[in-house]
Amino acid sequence: MYEQRQHPRSSIHTAVEVIDIESGVDFRAETIDVSPHGLSFRAPMEPAVGAEMEVTLSNVGNPPAHFTVTRVEPVGNGFNVAGVLKP
Repeated sequence: MYEQRQHPRSSIHTAVEVIDIESGVDFRAETIDVSPHGLSFRAPMEPAVGAEMEVTLSNVGNPPAHFTVTRVEPVGNGFNVAGVLKP
């Protein structure tokens, strides 16, 4: 598989609050890793590729950021979600 990341990623394990901007559906997820322009997390539900979301990392103190889903992979009891992160 071609590596699309242009920046190094860091593992960070914290809760993330996610809100789907179009539907208003919100849920909690667990981060997998983060980079300056990307985020991946494990979600209990499957968002659509291209979905626009607002994400807030718990215990980090940053304001909500804009997130666009670029990849969704089913895993055991949820989905690994990755995408582009913009402040």
